[in-house]
Amino acid sequence: RASRSSPGGDLTGGPGRRDPGGMARDCMRAHSGIWRFSGEDLDNIKLRSRTTLADTGTTILLFGQYADALPVFQGEVLVNLSSSGRIISVGNEVFPQLLVASRFALSPGQAVSAAANALNLPYAAIQTIDTPVLRTYGTLTPEYDTLPTFSGGGVFSADIPVRSVVFPLGAVGRYAYEFTLVTPQYQ
Repeated sequence: RASRSSPGGDLTGGPGRRDPGGMARDCMRAHSGIWRFSGEDLDNIKLRSRTTLADTGTTILLFGQYADALPVFQGEVLVNLSSSGRIISVGNEVFPQLLVASRFALSPGQAVSAAANALNLPYAAIQTIDTPVLRTYGTLTPEYDTLPTFSGGGVFSADIPVRSVVFPLGAVGRYAYEFTLVTPQYQ
């Protein structure tokens, strides 16, 4: 994890005259040594969220890290720009030069069933439909991922969309699934 900020409020070298996303990418490239980013790492960081705070005019950009065309679990870069378009801080939780060294050992349904069984809940995954799940947020044009989705089957109180991700383990990542099992709440 690394971050960089400027007491003078400027990591860009001057007032912004371009797209905030492009300015953020240029800043990450110019200071790539801080995060040990390779050129490939920078090419695989995608803008996921953009918003501007009404009270301060600060623009907040959130980039997601990708490897092997899959999102890296919790791999993110957060960039803040002042109302004048100057980059004032950059922080991250990324995994530079991540080597992906595995393939999926289970199908999404098998992974959901295994997680339920680990909780001692009798469950057999039944895929319902593929569900569009929002990938971008804020003022960005909405983009969706289509995820395989499994019925809660009376055991869980919500359907279970499953996202394929790369889970980082130091310098090596492995394929994994990200999903949430919502259990019923009892009084």
